[in-house]
Amino acid sequence: MLTATSALIEALCILPATAVEMQPGFWELTSRINRDGVGSTRPVRVRCVTAERANATRSMTDLDVNSGLSATLGASSGRDACKLTEAKSGKDVLTWRLQCTGSPSLTKEFSARVDSPRHYVAVTKTSITLGNKTLTVVSTTEGHYKGECPR
Repeated sequence: MLTATSALIEALCILPATAVEMQPGFWELTSRINRDGVGSTRPVRVRCVTAERANATRSMTDLDVNSGLSATLGASSGRDACKLTEAKSGKDVLTWRLQCTGSPSLTKEFSARVDSPRHYVAVTKTSITLGNKTLTVVSTTEGHYKGECPR
């Protein structure tokens, strides 16, 4: 379960770069994860964002964010349903809250602030409850534009 949750967190940390205006090109992503008070830094990742993908993000609406997250997350094994209870996007901010019922239950809160088309910080807080135990994971990802994509 923790492995699947970690993979989901990693995938969603990329979302802010695809949901707000950003510079196409080569991006460096630095992530820090805190699991129940124990912190760790993930290896730096890099990603090439095409001009086509960067341009497509400029017309996204709250409905697009809602639909995309619902389609991506849906219901998963062991959980009844996941419902997006809040989703807002703007020129420099994206926030959402996801509530999943079943066993285990899951609550995920996400916020991203874009300082410029070349920098953003995203924070995801996930709480997973199974029986009487709750695990809380906070992931912070910072994205920096580094230049043109390598050819």
